[in-house]
Amino acid sequence: MTALTIGFDLDMTLIDSRPGIKAVYDELAHQTGVPIDSALVITAKKAALAQLHLDHLGLKADSVHGHVWRLAKAEVLTERGAQFYVGDHVHDMDAAIAAKVRGIGVTTGPSTTAELQDHGAEVVLDSLLELPELLEKVSF
Repeated sequence: MTALTIGFDLDMTLIDSRPGIKAVYDELAHQTGVPIDSALVITAKKAALAQLHLDHLGLKADSVHGHVWRLAKAEVLTERGAQFYVGDHVHDMDAAIAAKVRGIGVTTGPSTTAELQDHGAEVVLDSLLELPELLEKVSF
């Protein structure tokens, strides 16, 4: 089985005021039978501050990359061998395209469905709670 690596934008994508991200991780692994072998967080925030947020929510990331903006996110995605990048901003989708990974948009942040699609999102979700079902349908 191929190792699955998913990159997540931090604010308004992975960390959201709505409940559910921990349940999404667990359900995703359960439904697909594919454990998330590596979850990486890529954010414009300081890495230490991002880690505090993750710790508070009980979320584990294998690596946290801070102070990374726009297309520089593509470098991290490429270095870490990500297959997907989940984000809420058009620049996240630009990074996914540049890294040649599948961009998954989430409308929990500033960008609309149309904007995310215009910047290359393969699919756009209203909520991360939809991610397990989506990944169950795609091939790795």
